[in-house]
Amino acid sequence: MAASFAELGFAILGVTYDPPEQQARFTAQQGIAYPIYSDVGSAVIRDLGLRNETMTKGTRFYGVPWPGVFLLDADGRVLAKFAEADYRERPANETLLEAARQAAQP
Repeated sequence: MAASFAELGFAILGVTYDPPEQQARFTAQQGIAYPIYSDVGSAVIRDLGLRNETMTKGTRFYGVPWPGVFLLDADGRVLAKFAEADYRERPANETLLEAARQAAQP
């Protein structure tokens, strides 16, 4: 799947609020091959409007990001956005790939 995005000029990057050590363990356990940015403090997550503040303040789940997928151009402009209210729901890979195809057209 990553190769299909690369052919269209897109790279895959994950963002999480977990610290780098925890993220590295998770990435290794899950066999994730793309880079994951540890946004400790959630600055990027907050800027993208994905910070979930509905969890109880003071718990480790407070501020967990809503699931989201963004297609960005080389200048950082958002070309497409997919955001979910439930962490168990994710857009289908083909849906994301079709959005990338559309965004890559001149």
